[in-house]
Amino acid sequence: MWTAGLPVAIRSGTHWRVAEARTSHTLAALRWMHLHPSGPVLACLDTRRAWWLLPAGAAVDELDDVGVTVRPAGWELLCPPVTNSVGSLWWLSIPDGTGYLTNPTVLAAALASTDLRSEGGSE
Repeated sequence: MWTAGLPVAIRSGTHWRVAEARTSHTLAALRWMHLHPSGPVLACLDTRRAWWLLPAGAAVDELDDVGVTVRPAGWELLCPPVTNSVGSLWWLSIPDGTGYLTNPTVLAAALASTDLRSEGGSE
C-alpha cells in the first residue's frame, strides 16, 4: 500500500493503544514535553486530529479530563510510512523502532498545562 502512495490501516491492540486529540492541543503538548520524550504521534492536516501511541496496559483515565479520546483495542489507525507523508497524514514524532510509547501521565500533564481544553476537547 505504501509503495502505491496509500496509508496502511494498522490495528491497535496487544502492544499499544491510540489516544486522539486536536492537532492544536497536540502541538502545544509536544512543545511542553520537550524534556520528556514522546512516543510516535501521527497527525492529519485535513481533520485537524492527532493520534498518540500509548502502552496498551497503561492507565488512561486521566486523559478523559483533558479532552482526549482513547480508542479501544482493535481500532484502525491509517498510517503513512515513517519516511514521508501520505496525503495529509504525517508523523509529528516518528516510530523509531525501539517500541517506546508515550506515557499517558506525562501526556495528560502536558495537555493540562496547555490550557487549551476550553477549545472543545477531542470533538
